Amino acid sequence: MPSSLRIALASVLAVCALGAIAPAANAYVYWANFGSGSIGRANLDGSNPEQSFISGLSQVLDVAVDSNYIYWNDQGTSIARANLDGTGVNRSYIGSAGSPLNVAVYGGYIYYVNSGGNSIGRVGVNGTGQNNDFITGLTAASDKAYGVEVDSTGIYVASFNNNRILRWNLDGTNRTWLFDTAPQTGPTGIALRNPYLYTANFDSDSIGRGQWVGTDWSKNFVSGVSLSDPNGVAVDSSSIFWTNTFTNTIGRSNLDGTSPNGSFITGASDPSGITVDALAPAGDLTPSPYDYGAVKAQGGEKLNTFTLTSTGNVALTIEGFSIGGDEGGNYGVLDDSTCFTGGVTLSDGQSCTIVVNFAPQSTGLKTATIDLATNAGFRTASLTGTGVNPPTLVPVRTSKTSSKFKVGCGDSDPCTLRLTGKKVGANAQITPKTVAVGAGQRPVVTLAYSPALKRAFAKGGRLSVTATRLNATGVAKTITVKVRR
Repeated sequence: MPSSLRIALASVLAVCALGAIAPAANAYVYWANFGSGSIGRANLDGSNPEQSFISGLSQVLDVAVDSNYIYWNDQGTSIARANLDGTGVNRSYIGSAGSPLNVAVYGGYIYYVNSGGNSIGRVGVNGTGQNNDFITGLTAASDKAYGVEVDSTGIYVASFNNNRILRWNLDGTNRTWLFDTAPQTGPTGIALRNPYLYTANFDSDSIGRGQWVGTDWSKNFVSGVSLSDPNGVAVDSSSIFWTNTFTNTIGRSNLDGTSPNGSFITGASDPSGITVDALAPAGDLTPSPYDYGAVKAQGGEKLNTFTLTSTGNVALTIEGFSIGGDEGGNYGVLDDSTCFTGGVTLSDGQSCTIVVNFAPQSTGLKTATIDLATNAGFRTASLTGTGVNPPTLVPVRTSKTSSKFKVGCGDSDPCTLRLTGKKVGANAQITPKTVAVGAGQRPVVTLAYSPALKRAFAKGGRLSVTATRLNATGVAKTITVKVRR
């Protein structure tokens, strides 16, 4: 690879150091104050509580957030929306939504339980594709759906009357019951953090927890005097939060259920649903793993572009970069990689690229990793590639009707070769021939000439033959032989 194209590691690190790390955004816990018609908010440590962060609402029972907006049920018929800072309130963002009780947001959709618990509605976060009956077949008497939560594993609903959890696939199919043998007591709220599912058990004054696949259920994962008619539950990376409707408080415990505090935040008004937006940077580096395949050793090269995409609700910044592994010297970064130009900061959905070249210096498997340090932690991609020698191609016999060659892979691994021939000084081509060559073998192959080439070689001439290794980059061998009359 030309040295002008490779970025030296020290230069990459220097470029990364130029980019200022984005200031950390505050993360909040939000709750629905049914009694006062408001949305409350506080810092995750319980400080700076605002019981009327958004006010002037009615019949608000639940609240949800994504990286851009706050959503809640309002006026008994609508899904409302506001900016994360509480501005831009639209109380009828999704009108005619039936009688929504609880809301969740995931994957570009808002999900909501209709009053009476008879159906689950879904609509795009952009307000399109509204379907109040996305999931039907629930009955108020037996199912009575309350809380709803959604993640990559499915749609989950707390069934108050049946004391169980219902689950569907994300497309609304395959309804199943969870925790059939260990029912809760009056579940109203639900939260997910892989691999666990948490419920607010209104009647038994407890927080339940079990694996989302329906195992390891504990009805009283958090219980005692710290809970009083819990209605909603939310979790982040370190804490469980819940609403105490009877005592008008917000409770909290550690994620393992220890140190419960029923008066973590006071002064609420009939608090119901609760959610948390653990604002944090996140990102994906793709593809990984990536195999460059076979590339000619000492002279061949192959490029691939890797993409870093910001997926969090806080800007993603790059803090350092390296190619690790014992064989990392066979890989290099090209200077048209956009991740290292002027200190990159990526907002949610934005991306940059890293162009990595594989230029094996010797034969054999070469493994390495891209190690990208970000404010969301390390992002890595696994690299593999194999350095190979050119194939061997030795003439055995040439004549005016055909030519025979002994071929080999050039190393100990098996390969597939394609042989092509051409009369030197003319456009006449010989039909390609593909041959599988086993490890260590050197078979003899024959290139038969077409009638036109037989006539062309009747007076002699020279034949150019190329053996190309298939599924490899830059691995070929060409020789020229004299054709006998």
